[in-house]
Amino acid sequence: MSRKAQSRLTRRTFTAGAGAAAGAAALAVASQPALAGIGGQPGGAQALAQGSGNIPTPREQTFIIEQAPNNVWDSFNPFIPNGEAYNYGLAIVCREYMFYSNFLTGEIRPWLATEYNYNADFTECTLKLNPAVTWNDGQPFTADDVVFTQTLLLENPSLNGASDVIRDVKSVTAADPQTVVFAMTTANPKFHYRFLAGIIADGLRVVPRHIWEGQDPGTFKFNPPVQTGPYVLQEASSSKLYYLWKKNPAYWNTAELDPKPEYVLVVQATSQDTSLQEFVAGNSDVPSLDFLNQEVAASQFPTVARFAFPDPCPRGFFFNVESPSGLFATKEGRWALSHLIDREVIAETIWQPPSRPASYPWADYPGWQPWAPEEIVSKYDFSFDVEKANQMLDELGATERDGDTRMLNGKPLRLTMITPAQTTGLEYQIGANFANTAKQAGIDIEVKSLPGSAFGDTYDTGQFDISCHWICGMAFDPSQLYAGFHSRYYLPIGERVSGPDGASTRFKNAELDALIEELEVVSPEDPANKPTFDKALDVFLSELPAVPSIQTVYPFLYSTQYWEGWPSEEDPYTIPANWWGQFLFVIGSVTPIAAS
Repeated sequence: MSRKAQSRLTRRTFTAGAGAAAGAAALAVASQPALAGIGGQPGGAQALAQGSGNIPTPREQTFIIEQAPNNVWDSFNPFIPNGEAYNYGLAIVCREYMFYSNFLTGEIRPWLATEYNYNADFTECTLKLNPAVTWNDGQPFTADDVVFTQTLLLENPSLNGASDVIRDVKSVTAADPQTVVFAMTTANPKFHYRFLAGIIADGLRVVPRHIWEGQDPGTFKFNPPVQTGPYVLQEASSSKLYYLWKKNPAYWNTAELDPKPEYVLVVQATSQDTSLQEFVAGNSDVPSLDFLNQEVAASQFPTVARFAFPDPCPRGFFFNVESPSGLFATKEGRWALSHLIDREVIAETIWQPPSRPASYPWADYPGWQPWAPEEIVSKYDFSFDVEKANQMLDELGATERDGDTRMLNGKPLRLTMITPAQTTGLEYQIGANFANTAKQAGIDIEVKSLPGSAFGDTYDTGQFDISCHWICGMAFDPSQLYAGFHSRYYLPIGERVSGPDGASTRFKNAELDALIEELEVVSPEDPANKPTFDKALDVFLSELPAVPSIQTVYPFLYSTQYWEGWPSEEDPYTIPANWWGQFLFVIGSVTPIAAS
């Protein structure tokens, strides 16, 4: 491996990407059916499983995952809207990635590629491919496939992913069958981020030239999908609501990954009651259950494995700097509100499973903590302190009252908080808790649930005072998070911003802008640049356009009736989320119970 690639794989320990799912609604334990005596042993589960009409293969050979509802059953085109259902096995067992990352161990695992390196001024990046890789139809996976796909996106700007390629890539060539050379439009020391699978996948989609050449990329269904993974599609059924994948005996990398399940079946989940019953009957290995239903299953059903996974994105609040209230026009107003967040209560009593307070805007993975040095974070007081909040609000001039509500600039501080969560969702409950504590400081906050596109429409046009959701953006270094708060994205309230999540705060700060611009063109691997990263964090926390509340923990439950060797907090050998690409290594690691 080249010196520069080796540096990247050892110093930077974790990777992630944008986006995270909202918390599942909590259901009352008392409403769940009793589970005692249902499929307590593999034999009993086997009998029930054989009676199920939705398992088309021998149960003991089949790894079964429940997944969220889907309406794509006949297309595998990643470049068009609704062109594929990535979470139905495609992104796990069929499509593979250049490198896989594991936030929890700090490992980055080369797979389809072996290394990458840059020229001296970071205007060229060379990617070396693994010469052993083949597509699942037996054809070699080569640099020509990468060049073909990148050229396809350069020439078709309407395709998904094309805008990033057009922005960053001037040209792409194949120096030899295993060497791809990217010439960049500008110096870009972070171009290689797209090669690493973080959250869900990587940013470099590759399709086989010998299949796609001559096809219309805007309509081609790419069915069946030809990819490099250890499973091939056997059936996708819109009537039975499942995708069935069969092990490929000619898989290129059995020396490193030889999965024991002969089949992977991804089925559409229905209700929590049904998912619970299917799980204990032995008809699923990875159920789609919220935390309280997982608690029911674990308490009444002994053959389970569990993993509380810390998500990359803390929960938090975004302040609209141009809120008509005027409260968030200064950092003092934003900090006053931070002191009204009862992080301990939110972490311990609202979030399920219980979590912990957050004091910087990314996950507290050990490998990410160097980006948040204690000497900077400790300067800022994230305590819940109503008295301090009242003092700060007084100093802002919000001393007069309209009844119990403070007034600022002659207007009552009656604010609107939006959240994309349903009213039963955890983010909504976090917002409601915040609104209750804010009353103690004379601030009236109405919490509005805006699921789906209603949230985006309201958030992007600035029709809110506060938003309660997740703080994402930190992927490979914090400059990615900071970039969303650059004033280049600014538009007045009423106009829709087009940029990262932070853009909707309409925050403008010349000092942070300058630091962001400097960080965009320097390598995070060079220790000489660390003071600039630290300064950016200092400015961000001082200004506080968005404030973290808690670290996010997601629970995962697995059945040990048929398979063992699941990842755990004691052995986090891969990411446990079943819709992320890294879940391939779960399927590749589990072994049949009968074999032990």
